Amino acid sequence: MFPSLAKKIGFPLDALIDKYEAENKITPAEKSIAKNYAVYCLDNSHDLWIAPFVHIKQVLAFQMWAKEKHKVVKSQGGRFLKWCVSQEIFRVLPNAQKFIPLAHAFLQDFLKDYDFNVRTRTRETYQNVLVQYEKFSQQQHGTLVFNANCVKDFKNYLIEKGTSPFTINNYISCLKTLSNWAIISAEKLQISTENIQELTHIGKIKSEKIDHSQYYKDSLTEDETFLLLDSITDIFDKTLFATMLLGGLRTIEVRRLLVKDIDLKEQKMWLMRKGKNIKKPYPMTQMLASYLDVFLEKYHTLKPTELLFGVTYSYIWKMFRHYTQTIGLWEENMPLRLSPHSCRHTAIQWVKNKLGIEDAQQFAGHASITSTMPYAQKTIQEQFADKIKNL
Repeated sequence: MFPSLAKKIGFPLDALIDKYEAENKITPAEKSIAKNYAVYCLDNSHDLWIAPFVHIKQVLAFQMWAKEKHKVVKSQGGRFLKWCVSQEIFRVLPNAQKFIPLAHAFLQDFLKDYDFNVRTRTRETYQNVLVQYEKFSQQQHGTLVFNANCVKDFKNYLIEKGTSPFTINNYISCLKTLSNWAIISAEKLQISTENIQELTHIGKIKSEKIDHSQYYKDSLTEDETFLLLDSITDIFDKTLFATMLLGGLRTIEVRRLLVKDIDLKEQKMWLMRKGKNIKKPYPMTQMLASYLDVFLEKYHTLKPTELLFGVTYSYIWKMFRHYTQTIGLWEENMPLRLSPHSCRHTAIQWVKNKLGIEDAQQFAGHASITSTMPYAQKTIQEQFADKIKNL
């Protein structure tokens, strides 16, 4: 049953956890615990279990990981480990390399030298953009060419591929950052004055115009909001969607909420907004506080540093679709105007109607009120229509 030391069957981290979830009926919290243990083993170069010790209490890696854990966490972690033993999965491996290595030293030096505020996802995004740009330049010129004309050609290539304006602007922003870094590092990189002038032209390339109406999501009315919440009997899912519908959180924000981020006494939550690196406090409504109070009372074994929900984006999508179908809001083959992001639209429009656009901006965490306007646009249009009818 047990693989030899030479065999040591292993799975990449995400593939292992997905396999565990697919073959077992587990909660999001159990999935989070399993992943935390697997990450611990990976970070500390531990095998998942140590042959020939097959009894859970004799497994060194598990003993060390579970030392300060609550008994519920130990039990759920043990269940994951028993499953690994039954599957003869001996170790957890790093996830498969997402991007091919960059060939050009200029791009490699940029990624090593430039400060991305230590955000892994941001660095991966930049690497992906640079890989694609390098491949494009190699196909067009046989080597890496970095000037305004080549960047413009790359932009047109993305447009012809049907890439969204949002993505194109992100790509161009990355290449502008690269050009700024090259200018600042000109002496170290031995870049001539003529080439510096050429690099400045990259910063002047215009972004694509975005028609925000194409990306607008339908929101729920107040009646639909509470109909949806009342229809959800599971306290976990009810609180998850109450946090999104009443708190106006993006999916990424609700997914990375920690237990300690919820302060019911002060009636606020600490959020790391999209694109930010620090958490800031935001007030919450009494209604949302009451949902979270009931949730935390039931899940009182959660530690302050644990994820509040610990769910995937796909889980949120799956359950959102399920519950909106249940109350008749979702229909098959309908235009994709209703999504989990509709919860954020719903919350921001509700605050805008009750308190005004300036307060809605603060509630949404937008730096500029122009970012809040698309969320409030539907209400503004409806109010305008009513006014015109009464003229």
